[in-house]
Amino acid sequence: MTFVRLTSDSTGAILDFMLQHGDALLRKRVGEPDAAAQLFRNRSLYGRHDKDGLTALVSVAERTHLTWQGRMYFPFVILPDPTLERKRAALADFLAVWRAEESPYWRRMVIYDDTPGEDEAPFLAAQGFHMVRRHLKHVRELAGGPPPAEEFPRVGEALAKGYTLSMPTVADIEADAELADRLVALRNATFALRDNADRWTPAEMLRQMKLPGALMIVVWHGGMPVGLTLLFHIQDGDDKGEAYVSEIVIHRRHWGKVAADLLGLEMLRKTCAMGALTIAGIADQSNRASCNLMERFGLTVRKTSVSWSLDLPPSAPR
Repeated sequence: MTFVRLTSDSTGAILDFMLQHGDALLRKRVGEPDAAAQLFRNRSLYGRHDKDGLTALVSVAERTHLTWQGRMYFPFVILPDPTLERKRAALADFLAVWRAEESPYWRRMVIYDDTPGEDEAPFLAAQGFHMVRRHLKHVRELAGGPPPAEEFPRVGEALAKGYTLSMPTVADIEADAELADRLVALRNATFALRDNADRWTPAEMLRQMKLPGALMIVVWHGGMPVGLTLLFHIQDGDDKGEAYVSEIVIHRRHWGKVAADLLGLEMLRKTCAMGALTIAGIADQSNRASCNLMERFGLTVRKTSVSWSLDLPPSAPR
């Protein structure tokens, strides 16, 4: 049987399948009160059936791109017996269906491969994907507690120059539309030159901030936000106990102007206070600014992964 696009009529069956065959983190999300409402939000689901019901599921997250006028898609395959061979077969069957769908937009399917250099590359290449970039996961152990102040010697200079910090909450941002717009504009302006960056909106920022263990720290100067980080204290799965840096930006006008030291020290202090065992972030190997910032904060490379991309042109009128 081939994959078919599922609708909200299948919500109950989809949640049951995820609960039975998903990993620990997915099972936890399925158990949350708003799981049904969130199921089709910014994503599509495709299922394969037999006479007894669902036998495979592909959840496809959809994002808009920061500068590219198309849509980005990130598939996640869920199977009762997720061997490598079965996952490949399911992904190939799903892609055949997805390719055949009509769309008025350019579409980009993105897959992350955590085992670069092994035998996944020939399979993805045969499906029409090309390798886009290499990603470096940087990690710092936090067992020794927060870093000493002398590790970030320019913090005093930053404070003397008028840089300050805040930690806005969801409630703060929901109550202040101007603050939300300023934070989104800072993030998008900083990422504008990265050709793989997705677009932030106030709604997307708030969605992420409402996830478990989320914390945002903002650097201010002259009444304007000039840097921020959004991180998560991971509570489940293989990375339990890790503080993952999802976003970290310093406006280009403030590079080399001590803002990074102020942000880095506070970020490490807060992650230690959260009880995190490690802090980690991912940077493109080609993005020296991001890699340098990770290194400045004492994170070192632990793992390499690659991303693969498949682009399809519009196949239907707008």
